[in-house]
Amino acid sequence: MPLQRLCKYPLLLKEIQKVNPPGQDEKLMQSALDEIRSVVDDVNTRVREVENLVKLMSIANQISNGGKWPIIDPMRQFFMEGEMAISGKKKYAFLFSDSLLLCEMNAKNEKTLEAFRMIPLSLAVTTDLPASDKFKHQFELVEIGKEPKLIITSSTALKKRKWLRSLESHIAQNSGPQDEAIRESVAQIKAVKPPAQTSAPPKRKKKSKSKVNQIMRTEAVQNHPSVVALRQQIAQERKMREKAEEFSEELKRLLLASESKESKQQRASDLQVRIGQLCGVVGQLSTANAGLQQKLAFYQKEFL
Repeated sequence: MPLQRLCKYPLLLKEIQKVNPPGQDEKLMQSALDEIRSVVDDVNTRVREVENLVKLMSIANQISNGGKWPIIDPMRQFFMEGEMAISGKKKYAFLFSDSLLLCEMNAKNEKTLEAFRMIPLSLAVTTDLPASDKFKHQFELVEIGKEPKLIITSSTALKKRKWLRSLESHIAQNSGPQDEAIRESVAQIKAVKPPAQTSAPPKRKKKSKSKVNQIMRTEAVQNHPSVVALRQQIAQERKMREKAEEFSEELKRLLLASESKESKQQRASDLQVRIGQLCGVVGQLSTANAGLQQKLAFYQKEFL
């Protein structure tokens, strides 16, 4: 049954309810309407899941080193993608429900990307940066416990707001109460300074250790219940990613097997068609040969 026709059934039942006489099969009509609505909702959900899985597979195929990154995950949803500049260099990003995947763009082949970093949103912190004459549409992205921080630049203010709001929304969905407490501590520690408005930002001297790492590595922070819970959550996410990677490999194997099966069936079908054509040609040759034999026999009788 076509999906478009299935989605029209609730509207049809609704119209039948309007013209149905009061008191006649009202409960039956309402029950049927509720049931078909439930079926339509379930079908739409399944369709979205399949479309999302197809999109994840497309992204994995687009990335040259996609096998190193657990992109295909049944629990992961794709939300948005686009170009952005990170520290002045052109990059490409994919935003998922649980992570942000950053990729290098291939100058020779624009359709091929190379992933270089995946940031779990449960460990991400964003900070909006004010605009200046030289540096516009920027915000900062930090992964807790890792350096360096990323200064992300969008081409327009609209794209910046879209990326920043989407990141903040999904970060909130991936964060628990303990994560929020750690985020607040990190936000107070890092004390972000905006870029200079009139002149280029001065070159910063390299530091052996950042303030964030120094504080995060202290015994008090490491033994804090929130940090311990965060470690457990990270370990659980790692196990889930390993399972997802196994699922991805199995899915790829099944797809390759199905493709090889389909290709074999196609080759067999093509061979059958070609055999049929050859049989037709052989039949025509046989008919022509029989005619020649008759003519030869006739000429033998006439002239011998």
